[in-house]
Amino acid sequence: MGAAAGGIVGYNWQAIRNKISGDSKGTGTQVTVQQDGPLKVNIPNSISFDTNSYAIKPSFDPVLNSVTRTLQQHPELISNVVGHTDNTGTAAYNQTLSQTVRKA
Repeated sequence: MGAAAGGIVGYNWQAIRNKISGDSKGTGTQVTVQQDGPLKVNIPNSISFDTNSYAIKPSFDPVLNSVTRTLQQHPELISNVVGHTDNTGTAAYNQTLSQTVRKA
């Protein structure tokens, strides 16, 4: 699973990169500034979701919270979130699982 937060060319990403990197330390999350400008936050599936589950793992919370705070504190940023399932199960099953809405 990966998420790219950004999209402003020439933006100074260092402080944001350092904050998200610090908040996600030990999770395997990689935060990099791309050559074309935006910041990329690559989140490993080992901390995000279990196979056959749409429930977010507790280990994913610090990363999500950090990215959320960053986007709230910097409304000028544009985010693009891209996610993928693992390769377990059929494409149809994984599509259904990814669209499951948990009711509170």
